[in-house]
Amino acid sequence: MASARYYFRRVFYYLRKGLDDPSLAFNYLFHGSVEATRFQVRRIARNSGVKAEEVVRYYQSPTLVDLTGTIVKAAGETPFVGVGPSAGFDIYTLLRILKPETVIETGVEAGVSSSFILRALADNNKGTLYSIDYRVQEGDRVENIKLGLIPVEAIPKDKETGFVIPDSLRSRWKFNPGKSSDILPGLLKELGKVNVFWHDS
Repeated sequence: MASARYYFRRVFYYLRKGLDDPSLAFNYLFHGSVEATRFQVRRIARNSGVKAEEVVRYYQSPTLVDLTGTIVKAAGETPFVGVGPSAGFDIYTLLRILKPETVIETGVEAGVSSSFILRALADNNKGTLYSIDYRVQEGDRVENIKLGLIPVEAIPKDKETGFVIPDSLRSRWKFNPGKSSDILPGLLKELGKVNVFWHDS
C-alpha cells in the first residue's frame, strides 16, 4: 500500500489546487468531475473568444456519436483502459476550440483518447498527433493514490497499440513506440513548437 506520507502529500496538492482556482474547486465539489471539466472547457473557450453556442455545437457534433460507435465496435468484448465518451467529448471540444497544429500525447494503449484527438484534428482540417507509448506488460504494477500498488491493465497481446483508432483518422497520426523519457526529448527538439501536450502515461 502507498505510505501515509504519499497520501498526505496528495491532500496538500489538491488543497493548493483548490486555493489556486476556487471556481473550479467549487464546480468539482458540488457538481462532480464531469461538470468541473466542462467548466474548464467553457472558460478556455471564453478566453479564446469562442461563443458559447459554438462550444455546444462541438459537443453535439454528429461525428462524435459515429466515432463512439466505431470505438465500441472495434473494442468488441476486449477489456481495455481508456477514456469514457464524456471525457472524449471534452477532449474533442477543447481541440476544436484551440485548433492546434501540433499535439503530443504520451500514453496510447487502445487509442480511445487518441481517436477523439484525431477526430478533432480531422474536423479542424489541420494538425498532427504525435503519440508515444511503451507497451505495458501483463503483471506490471503502478502506484495508485487510493489503492497503493495495483496491476496495470494491458491491451491483449494479439492487439496492436491504438487498435481502436479508425483507419480513416490515421493519416494525421505519427506513432512513436517506446518510453517517453527516451523519445520525448528528441521529438520536442525535432518539432520545435508544440501547441497541446496530452499527458496520459
